Amino acid sequence: MKREDLETLAAALDTIHLALGAHPHLNAANNLRRDVMPIFDRFAFPIGAKVRLTKTPEISWSKSWGWMRAKHFLVEGAVATVTTVDLWEGKFNYGLVFDDASYINEMTKEIVPLEGERRGIYIFGESWVERLTPKPQVLSVVDVEVST
Repeated sequence: MKREDLETLAAALDTIHLALGAHPHLNAANNLRRDVMPIFDRFAFPIGAKVRLTKTPEISWSKSWGWMRAKHFLVEGAVATVTTVDLWEGKFNYGLVFDDASYINEMTKEIVPLEGERRGIYIFGESWVERLTPKPQVLSVVDVEVST
């Protein structure tokens, strides 16, 4: 379930709650907002975060033929951007767009980069990715004269 789905559900529950005139403490929408939605904020990688694959998926014609053309770049260490976040059976799944998304030209064997929407979104569970930490900024030190 995506965060947006939870927000839609909470709004619908608000409407039902008001229509029934139920007690405020029994408001399921408040419980959803209080107990479930913060999980996304605390534990999920945010949309736009840079992540990397922690292992190489097994890609074969018999198990995952739809990913065969991506096998050369879906490898451990591949860097991607989080585009969707989903909670399924207690674990986060991420829709990822890979920086090095490409295909291999069958005739020339040349690796051809894909651009924009042609890059596609690949879904990986939380155990497959780790967040890249931004590189610390190096600040230059300027000579400052201090008077006492």
